[in-house]
Amino acid sequence: LKFKPVTGFSLRVGQMALPSFLVSDSRYVGYANTWIRPPDEVYGQAVFDTFNGADLAYQHNVGPFTLTVGGLAGKSKADVLVSSNVFHVNGRNVRGYNASLDTDLVMFRFSHVKVDVDYIASGYILAKYFYTFSSIAAVVDRDNVVLQTEFIARHVGFTAADLNSWYLLGGYRMGKWLPYAIYAATQQPSGPNFAYPYQGGPWIPTLSKHTDSLG
Repeated sequence: LKFKPVTGFSLRVGQMALPSFLVSDSRYVGYANTWIRPPDEVYGQAVFDTFNGADLAYQHNVGPFTLTVGGLAGKSKADVLVSSNVFHVNGRNVRGYNASLDTDLVMFRFSHVKVDVDYIASGYILAKYFYTFSSIAAVVDRDNVVLQTEFIARHVGFTAADLNSWYLLGGYRMGKWLPYAIYAATQQPSGPNFAYPYQGGPWIPTLSKHTDSLG
């Protein structure tokens, strides 16, 4: 359900996509995106895709620019695979905020989501952690040139599940066609493999990978 109580404000209630990415609402609609497949280094790293709750957005013109800010609250759930075992993840107290600024030449966007997490197996809570997912992005779509970049940081409280990732997309329109190239990379930071307050454990070195793709 969507309401517009006054000019510039909008309120939505129900199940919605978490605004974790530059492309969140249409990420699973192929024809709505530049790419054939989004870079997994970034778009494959969110534990939670949707939430049940409410979000509020406000849009305002600042001179020639358009500023949009929003906030959300609710709950979520997901299933995660860890060492061939499936765990149910219950997301409590989902909250977040996002903002975008469209300057006509460049569109900037930032978002941050935080969740209190229960890891559940066989009906029992095995662990409680926090989960944060932040992203910052910029898009240039001018004449025939398309440039797009996005950086994400995921923190779960222990190094084995923390990562930083980014991609850079460049394309050039030729009639109805938009050939593009993407460079994407992800890095797992070094640190102890145990979550706070259980500091210590095996030390994980910095791990990284990257991919190149054309479309």
